[in-house]
Amino acid sequence: MELRRGEAAGLYYLELVPEGGGADLPLVVGMHGRGAAAEDLGGVCIQLDSQRYRYILLYAPLIEVMGDGIRYRWFELERANTTVPAARERVIAALRALWDRYHVEPRRTGLFGFSQGGVLTLDVGLHLPAEQALAGLACMSGRLFAADDLDAALARHRDQAVLIIHGTRDDRIRVEEARAARQRLEAAGLRPEYHEFPMGHEVTPESLAAVRAFFRRVLT
Repeated sequence: MELRRGEAAGLYYLELVPEGGGADLPLVVGMHGRGAAAEDLGGVCIQLDSQRYRYILLYAPLIEVMGDGIRYRWFELERANTTVPAARERVIAALRALWDRYHVEPRRTGLFGFSQGGVLTLDVGLHLPAEQALAGLACMSGRLFAADDLDAALARHRDQAVLIIHGTRDDRIRVEEARAARQRLEAAGLRPEYHEFPMGHEVTPESLAAVRAFFRRVLT
């Protein structure tokens, strides 16, 4: 795969594209977790499908200085009510810039994320206008953010394809939060695909196989 770097609406990203890949490839946009970086999703992309999609891996805008270097986060837990919507608007702006840049429609775009990136995946995908609904949202080890306008957002996206994956041994975001997200979506009329795996706050070959199958189904 070819590796490129770019920027969209103020968010930096890594682009992974098959060598000689056509301009009409579907777009799969990924968001890392807290204390990570876009590079951490490279191996995930290879295990999903290295030849089918153009991957855009976003860097979160907030910097964390850790013992081994600089990492990133999407929002602050203590101020989630303001920082999650702020991150949402930045990602939506980046998506629109990417659609223009790569001439890809929202219906041929998949969004996935791990942990904080999973939270943003659901939040962003459900807050887009109905006419910009994405092909699919894959939330790995995340949760559903209780935005003030969540009911209205869900009502606009009853046909949205959603995948939720969580570990039964997750000690950072408990599996009960994933189950609650599933129940909230189903109560609003959505039909999320839901999987639990005997794992912690992580990705495994089994969980990635579910993501791979999901994107193969929704991105044609």
